[in-house]
Amino acid sequence: PFYFFVGAQKSGSTAIFDAYTNCPHINANPVYKDYHLFFDPKSNKKHIEQLQSNPNLPTIHSAVNYMTSKTAIQNIYKFNPDSKSILRLRDPVQRAISAFFYFKQMGLERRKINDAFTQELSSPTHIEDPNLSYLNHGLYFQQIENNILPYFSLSQIKIIFFEEIFVNKIINLQELN
Repeated sequence: PFYFFVGAQKSGSTAIFDAYTNCPHINANPVYKDYHLFFDPKSNKKHIEQLQSNPNLPTIHSAVNYMTSKTAIQNIYKFNPDSKSILRLRDPVQRAISAFFYFKQMGLERRKINDAFTQELSSPTHIEDPNLSYLNHGLYFQQIENNILPYFSLSQIKIIFFEEIFVNKIINLQELN
C-alpha cells in the first residue's frame, strides 16, 4: 500500500518521515521527502516509478504542500485510489509563526512578521511565493473539504496533530488498513 503524508508545513512531517527511513519493512526513500512529485506527475514519471521500486513493502511519500493543492491530490488519487493519507496538522497560529521564522532563518523572508501577516490578510491571493503564505496554509477545514474529501474517504485518512508526534514517535500504519 501507499501512504501519503500530506499536511501543513511545520507540522512534524520531517520527524514522522525520518522515523520510517531506517525501517527495513517500509519503503521510505528520503530522496523524495518534500519532493512534490504529484504536482506534475508527467515530468516526474521516472521518480514516481522509483517510488514503486519495491511493491512488496508499504511505501511512504511525504510532501508538505499537497494538502493545499487539489490538483496534487487528484493526481495522487489517479496514481493509486486505494492509497492512505496521513494528515499532519498543527495549531494554525503556532504553525504560521513557526513557518515565518523558518523562512526568515532560511533568508527567504525579509519582512517583519506583522507586515507579512497584514499583507496576506489584505491581499491573500497576491502572495508571489506560496510558501510565504502563512495564514492560508492554516485553513485546514477548507483544504480537507475541497481538496481531499472529493477523492479519498474518511477511512483512508488519519489525522495526526503536531503535539501527538512527540508522544507517539511512530505512527502505526496498520491503523489505516
